[in-house]
Amino acid sequence: MSTKRAVFGACVVLLLVGLGASAAQPVITGVSIPNVAMKIGDTVTAIISVQSDSLTTYDLNTSAIGGYALSNRIKLDSTTYTAQFTVTSGGTDYAAGADIPTSVTLADDILIDTWSTAISQAGDPIDANRPTVTSIIRDDLNPTKEAQVSIQVDFSESVTGVAVSNFSIDASGGQTTASIASAGPGGLSAVWLVVLNTVDDATGTLSIDLDSNLSNITDNAGNALLVGSTAGEVYDVDRLDPTVSVTMSDYALIVGETALVTFTFSEAVLNFDATDVSVENGGIGAVTVTGNPLVYTGTFTPTDDLEDATNVITAGVAWTDAIGNPPAAASSSPNYTIDTKEPVVVVTMSDYALIVGETALVTFTFTEAPTGFDATDVSVQNGGMGAVTVTGNPLVYTGTFTPTDDVEDATNVITAGAAWTDAAGNAPLAGDDSPNYAIDTTEPTVVVTMSDDALIVGETALVTFTFTDIVGVLNFDETDVSVENGSIGAVTVTGNPLVYTGTFTPTDDLEDAVNVISAGVAWTDDAGNAPLA
Repeated sequence: MSTKRAVFGACVVLLLVGLGASAAQPVITGVSIPNVAMKIGDTVTAIISVQSDSLTTYDLNTSAIGGYALSNRIKLDSTTYTAQFTVTSGGTDYAAGADIPTSVTLADDILIDTWSTAISQAGDPIDANRPTVTSIIRDDLNPTKEAQVSIQVDFSESVTGVAVSNFSIDASGGQTTASIASAGPGGLSAVWLVVLNTVDDATGTLSIDLDSNLSNITDNAGNALLVGSTAGEVYDVDRLDPTVSVTMSDYALIVGETALVTFTFSEAVLNFDATDVSVENGGIGAVTVTGNPLVYTGTFTPTDDLEDATNVITAGVAWTDAIGNPPAAASSSPNYTIDTKEPVVVVTMSDYALIVGETALVTFTFTEAPTGFDATDVSVQNGGMGAVTVTGNPLVYTGTFTPTDDVEDATNVITAGAAWTDAAGNAPLAGDDSPNYAIDTTEPTVVVTMSDDALIVGETALVTFTFTDIVGVLNFDETDVSVENGSIGAVTVTGNPLVYTGTFTPTDDLEDAVNVISAGVAWTDDAGNAPLA
């Protein structure tokens, strides 16, 4: 029995000796990595320091630094090993100076040692995540009328290398030729502004896309932007100058007329009213929108008593479209004419005292050429009017007036009525009367009577001449009287201007039963009418 324990004992001693000779427990004295920034794809070599392992080479059991698995263990010498890990996309990020968790295990056949002290260095950040675009949004008001607009591109972290070439324009309508002016601010920033040049005098939509070829955009560690195309918010661009056309319901305005003025816009407008409208030779009332938001109307009233062939109504430039674009220039209506002067005619006569056998040329002188004027527009008193026709002067018409026979009337006028118009269609305010004219177309007569028609020796007779009309001054005397078988003395007017008298003395020593005294026809009445006989 004693021998067996010895052997056993010897065996135990031999076993222990064998273990001491072939194995020693690893003792890790430190783990370090380079004090540099690390990014995706970087292979990092860790230094593992141990106490002397001259009797053996340790194996690397499951180990990690910052969650990144270590592999490729290499023994450099009896106190130094290396192992490597690769920074993989999507791993954990560590800021410079942060504690990087460490778990490094070395093993002999049986014995192990694990190092778990975190690594903390000032310059060893690990960036294992690519930057991404979080949003592409408008930076200005929308809709817009601006020549340039900005689009804000937000990244998940600060990046550099953003360039105009990284973006493409997505546009419609008249904005398809828009361009990118710049991309800023430059340097390292998480917020970049892309400035776009919009197209003038055009409408449409405008946005940008971030293209898929983005290797030039990197974060501070050098990780390239995560590949993918990102579309941005859309601008509705309106840089089209609004226009307006001005039309009128009537382009030839006369007395009493107005015109409806219509303003037709290319798009809905703001702040347009009568103060934006200038008119010539007239006034415009309130200008208001109709049921159609593109159409406004107002009533134009021309100035009275005016003639002007050249006029326009103008819409100014103080108004804007809904987004604020003013018109490029004022707009005017087609030309319109104004004739608000009532025509006037003046009636004159060549003779204002008409007697037997006379006519008068009646002249109608107009302020402007008449339309539809003839004898039917003329009324006369105590006579008749022949054809009334235009002369060589379009403002002058004439016709011949013939007075009625056997009439005496001291008060007469010829009247031009108001049924005619000027060329524009204006009627006169009223007809016009000629100056007064007198008519005396009654031939005067005289009755000769005697105070005694049977004369004897020594007798005379008073001869009385009784006229139907007042005789012209010094126009009737004894020279107008012829007598038979005797003579007549001076013939003079009595207190009655219609009665003249003279004394007839018969011839002496004569007998004649048939004798007459005759008044001749050389005299006239006061109008100049001679007796018929």
